[in-house]
Amino acid sequence: MPKTNDNKANDTVLLHNVDSQCSQNTAQNTKHSKRGCRTAIRHIGLSSHTPKVIQRMLDDAEIDMLMYSINPGYDYGEGDYAYGGVDERAEVYRRCAKDGVGISVMKPFSGGQLLSRERSPFGKALTPFQCIRYALDKPGVLTALPGAQSVLQVDELLSYYERADEELDYSVISSFAPPQA
Repeated sequence: MPKTNDNKANDTVLLHNVDSQCSQNTAQNTKHSKRGCRTAIRHIGLSSHTPKVIQRMLDDAEIDMLMYSINPGYDYGEGDYAYGGVDERAEVYRRCAKDGVGISVMKPFSGGQLLSRERSPFGKALTPFQCIRYALDKPGVLTALPGAQSVLQVDELLSYYERADEELDYSVISSFAPPQA
């Protein structure tokens, strides 16, 4: 059995998929664990799709990082994980920025739906680079983690940093976004 050093702290504990009151109650117990075991846990991360749960967790726990699904589909109420309205979601971004809680974006392509005209809830395709820029432009966002299925796709996604501003421009969204956006 490997020997461990009990004096070393874990950098981050991620509470994953906290989307309901039940999972929120479990996650809130971590707040007490963090206080009692400061040498065991230095940072708490939270992953959720639900703005109301996120707001309660930010009120009740010492959250340092949030993994949150951000893309135009979810922000405008389209998709399986489009929890919360436009204003609720925007308030999560603003609050995280204000409170110093960094956001790591998951699902910037809405599971690939936004990249296909046929599958997009808007009937128009966006490029991966437009979706990434959209997510990175939100307050509090530090990074976007798009899914890739091959080394070739990773290389293509990394070319984001070499793209011209015109290729990153997602203003076309305003032509098909819902009125409440």
